[in-house]
Amino acid sequence: MKQECYNPSAIEPKALNHWIECVKQPGCLRGILETYRAGMKNADIHRKMLEEGGKLTLPIMTIGAPEFFGPQVKEGILRVAETVERSELFEECGHSLALEKPERLAKCLREFLLG
Repeated sequence: MKQECYNPSAIEPKALNHWIECVKQPGCLRGILETYRAGMKNADIHRKMLEEGGKLTLPIMTIGAPEFFGPQVKEGILRVAETVERSELFEECGHSLALEKPERLAKCLREFLLG
C-alpha cells in the first residue's frame, strides 16, 4: 500500500495496521480482487450502453495523479462521455488520493457536487 503512494508517510501507521487486520479477515481478499473482475464486467456493460445510447452527457469530473494513471483518467472517460466538465491532476500524489490529499479531494468533490 505504501509503495503505491507518492509519499509513503502519508498513510498513518494506525490506518495501515487497521487495513492489514481487515485484509486478514475471511473473504476480504476475495472482495479486494472482485474489483478487478467487476472491471471486466463493467467494460462489457459500458460497450453495450455506448452501442444503445451513445456517450454520456451528464457533468463529469475526473481526478488522477501522476503516480496513478495521471491524465489517462480523463482520456479514458472521454471514450464514453461527450465531455469532461472538470479534470484534476493531483501532483505529488499516488494511488491513495483520499489518504494522501484528503483536503484537496474533499474540496474538489464539494465544489463539483454542490456547485
